[in-house]
Amino acid sequence: MAFPKVGKFAPVNLGHMRANGCRDLVVYCTSCHTSWTLNVGHLSDGTPIKSLGDRIACARCGRVAADIQPDWERG
Repeated sequence: MAFPKVGKFAPVNLGHMRANGCRDLVVYCTSCHTSWTLNVGHLSDGTPIKSLGDRIACARCGRVAADIQPDWERG
């Protein structure tokens, strides 16, 4: 059975996240397993969420490139 082709979606941005009631991101360092909450209220709505992970350095180990996702629990 062949699956239908799905078009390419635009990256999820901070505006999409905020429209659904979420204001913070959870950042997780895959190197030292540290996680923290990051308020992104100062960034524009058009900022793609995935692009932020490549810019954030872990304060504990210094590694750049983290896993990042909306903090749906805190909102």
